[in-house]
Amino acid sequence: MKRIIFSLVFIFIENCTLTIEDCICQWYPLPVFSTYLETSDVKFFDANTGVLTYYNYPGYTFGILRTTNGGLNWIYIDTNIVFYDLEKIDSNTIYAVGRGRDIIDRVLRSTNRGLTWTATAYPIDYAFHSCSFVNKDTGWVTGFDGLYKVWRTTDGGVTLTTQSTDAGRGEVFFYNKKVNGEYIGWVNKVSALWKTTNSGNNWFQVACPGTELYQITFINENTGWVSNGQAGMFKTINGGSNWVNQPLAPGIPNVTRSISRFCVFDSINLIGINGYKLYPLRGTALVWKTTNGGNIWGYQEIDSSYHIGFLASMDFINPNTGWAFEGNGVKTTNGGGIFTGILQKETYVSNYKLFQNYPNPFNSTSKIKYQILKTSDVQIKVFDIQGREISILVNRKQTPGNYECNFDASNMTSGIYFYQLTADGVMIATKKMIYLK
Repeated sequence: MKRIIFSLVFIFIENCTLTIEDCICQWYPLPVFSTYLETSDVKFFDANTGVLTYYNYPGYTFGILRTTNGGLNWIYIDTNIVFYDLEKIDSNTIYAVGRGRDIIDRVLRSTNRGLTWTATAYPIDYAFHSCSFVNKDTGWVTGFDGLYKVWRTTDGGVTLTTQSTDAGRGEVFFYNKKVNGEYIGWVNKVSALWKTTNSGNNWFQVACPGTELYQITFINENTGWVSNGQAGMFKTINGGSNWVNQPLAPGIPNVTRSISRFCVFDSINLIGINGYKLYPLRGTALVWKTTNGGNIWGYQEIDSSYHIGFLASMDFINPNTGWAFEGNGVKTTNGGGIFTGILQKETYVSNYKLFQNYPNPFNSTSKIKYQILKTSDVQIKVFDIQGREISILVNRKQTPGNYECNFDASNMTSGIYFYQLTADGVMIATKKMIYLK
């Protein structure tokens, strides 16, 4: 298939404000697409290779893109199929369901990180919606062909077997480890949540926390979360029999509280997207985070100069490195920094202080001062506007005291740079500096 390389336009940010309170610029902008793309899903295999789906109603354009340099450039892989759902299985394998321009639905599979895809076509009006796979061969697909169906495949989507004509239609999730010799799964159908404990052979209703769930994710047979748009996040610890609503930054004004997509790193650390912070004449997209399993969620604003008022898709390969997209994309390599509404380790952080570099703006060299009140392994790193580490100024154990180091940018290009203080592996503060030759 012919591949067309995007022409990319880099964003230069003149007035990016970075503070320890909101750490806005710890998400940095990716190059914008040459034409606007309404992105719908994204999955990355590592720090470089990922795939991104898009669908534009004006012009009826859609397909899937692929990057091998962390999102700096993208190429068209397919422009004939609407990809509804991406399901990454391992470091090479990914599944999707979608519909072609011929109005025929497909189960799609790639075993080379999205470079090429094989597709099995199914009769018209299957209307696939979601898929969930537990390994390279076994998975479930939901959709509607006149009945709300759940299908199962054991051969990578080549054949589908109907398992339910009642439970299907919405989001589906299967826990990928067997419990008592069977797979456990959940699927949303309008205002009902269905569950199976025998690999989809039988389904029964459990408590449903909303009418239209965006995502269902479990880390074991008991503990899981669902996102329900403006109804927020819900958590269960008994497999879905009961759900508890989790507050999103309560008490903070002018915040639209909503989560659609989220990533679960472990039992306490999650990151999600959606909602916005409202300002006069504009709104800024929000990223949400919890460090206690969802009991409290904090938020972080995407810098308004990036012109992103809403986020539709996201993926993280670890707690530090992630991407989020709508029409444009942003990336973080340090987890985004501090989130408003999450209680920080004030006692720990108060042991350190990072001062503004001087002079700033500067020509060639600048001094960076910092203070340590506790013996620690200290690092001072410098990053460019794309978040790439370009220099380590300090990397050693230091005793309490006042310190300073020099940053020599004589071999760098003019622009915005960031310097960051880390102590004992904990990010303390990040500040912006401007180099003008």
